[in-house]
Amino acid sequence: MEERNVIHRQTITQRKLATYCGVDQTMASQVLRVLEQDHLVRRAPGHDSRSNSLYLTDSGRRIISELEPEMLVLDSHFFTLLGENVQMFKATLQILIGLTPRMSSSGRM
Repeated sequence: MEERNVIHRQTITQRKLATYCGVDQTMASQVLRVLEQDHLVRRAPGHDSRSNSLYLTDSGRRIISELEPEMLVLDSHFFTLLGENVQMFKATLQILIGLTPRMSSSGRM
C-alpha cells in the first residue's frame, strides 16, 4: 500500500502508469478505456498537451475503499507464507516483467 500512497501524491499520466505496471501504452489505453466506461477513472488534459492526466472518480475511490481491507488481509497472508523470501520474490517478479527491482525506504520492497 505504500507504493499506492506515493502514486496518490503525484500527477499520473497514462505513460507513467504503463511504465509503473510494466505494460505498453496500448495495453494501458485499453484497460483505461474500460475503467473510464465504467466511470472508475477519468482522463483530463495534462500539463503537456500530448498527455492526459488520470484521476480516480468518486466511484473508483469508493470501490478501492471497499476492497482495500480485504486486499490487505490477502496480501498479508500471501506474503507471510513467503517468510524472509518476500523481498527476493518481489524482485524476481519485477525482473520477469522487465522492471528494475525497487526497494522501499525501509529496505523492503
